[in-house]
Amino acid sequence: MYRQVSVNPKDRDFQRIVWLEDPEHELKHYCLNTVTYGTASASFLAVRALHQTAVDNESDPRITNIVKQDFYMDDLITGTDTLTDALYIKGKITDVLQDGCFPLRKWRSNDKRVLAGGNTNNECEYTITDKQNTKTLGLLWRSDTDTLSYSVNLDFEVQITKRNVLSAISKIFDPLGLISPVTIRAKLIMQYLWQAKVGWDEPLPEDIYKSWQQFQRQLTALNNLSIPRQVTLKEFLNIELHGFCDASERAYGACVYIRTTHQNGSHNVTLLCAKSRVAPLKRVTLPRLELCGAVLLTRLINTVSKNISIQFNKRKFWCDSTIVLSWIAAGPTSWKTFVANRVADILESSTVKEWHHVNSEANPADIVSRGSNPEHISLQTAWWHGPEFFSLDSEHWPIQRQISTPPLVDEEARKSITLTFAIYNNELDNLIDKFSDFFKLQRVVAFVLRFAHNSNPKCIIRLKGALSHEELNKSTLTLVKIAQESSFL
Repeated sequence: MYRQVSVNPKDRDFQRIVWLEDPEHELKHYCLNTVTYGTASASFLAVRALHQTAVDNESDPRITNIVKQDFYMDDLITGTDTLTDALYIKGKITDVLQDGCFPLRKWRSNDKRVLAGGNTNNECEYTITDKQNTKTLGLLWRSDTDTLSYSVNLDFEVQITKRNVLSAISKIFDPLGLISPVTIRAKLIMQYLWQAKVGWDEPLPEDIYKSWQQFQRQLTALNNLSIPRQVTLKEFLNIELHGFCDASERAYGACVYIRTTHQNGSHNVTLLCAKSRVAPLKRVTLPRLELCGAVLLTRLINTVSKNISIQFNKRKFWCDSTIVLSWIAAGPTSWKTFVANRVADILESSTVKEWHHVNSEANPADIVSRGSNPEHISLQTAWWHGPEFFSLDSEHWPIQRQISTPPLVDEEARKSITLTFAIYNNELDNLIDKFSDFFKLQRVVAFVLRFAHNSNPKCIIRLKGALSHEELNKSTLTLVKIAQESSFL
């Protein structure tokens, strides 16, 4: 793909290569005229040129959108509901990209009629047997059955160390999270190794060693999984997006389902994607982990809504924690920082009315929060198709009970701080404002204090005559106290 994009002649000198084929010969230099591998801008330039090719041939906006949205570098993954549309898209997009010197080859389809006639660009033929898996962005796709599968190849002879455990875990490529109940167990084993402070090439502790050995032996069962690629029924009347979240003390997760209603009234529910996270080493309460699961679900559904070209009639968020639902219903302003920030995150892309309660027994996210053995994941019907009541019409679903405020909610409530101010009103303050000369003010206050002294019924000796030094000092002290009271009260 890179070699199909020409570089501006002014910039080609930046791609000069000095070549010495033989020490006895002269140095040769070459100039690369096209985008080359290894440069920082190569990926952008190639994709930008691809998009520009689609824009320059804007006779059909649908083809333009397919080029812009359904290409991942030089891989095109697209589809349609009918054979006629598929043949039209194949022919049209081939012609458009051929005009931009981007010949398409290596076609693959779940319908052999799409592949009939070979390559339209007269390039070399590329054939795959019906039973051969094709890698599609890292996922194995078997086109004859239109299913996705996994390929896990592990070396059981290698010494088990933390380095080799991490290497084995990384071989489980699951971008959609369809086997999250299995991968979360692998993540937990890795977390235990970090918690035990095991070195990269040190032998594992006996308990972790046995857990990993048992888990590793079961991983090959993933090779037997066959997951239908199609997630919707054709000619559906209604399509909904449902998400579930849950948490345990060790992990939390979320899973998203598409529920379609057919014209005959039947319902089809299929797992679309999922995500899982291990709980942090620092202890966090279970309600807070449930809230983290709700945040994870909100972000996952938000990502799905942005990247899937389906207009959903309805979407619902399901949680089995009444505490989390109470936090969400009250809004972020009522809670402490941890809860408030996450509730605000949730309500940024969802509404309170979209959140619903589900019993723990019917919550499929419970499977991902607790983990599952590789041998058992294929038997988890609730994981692949959601709760049983999804097969019924919505009016027959369990009645949503009124969410009461649990006692634990109060522990996260934001404390209200009340400040009480005492307003001090002294008549002498008004008297001070009337004078600009301190000595005059001092004498006036001294006479006021003398009047107060002489007016006291308990006064035995009345003061009179000129102001004494003691009276003036008392007046000054009174003025200082008034100033302090007005400034520091």
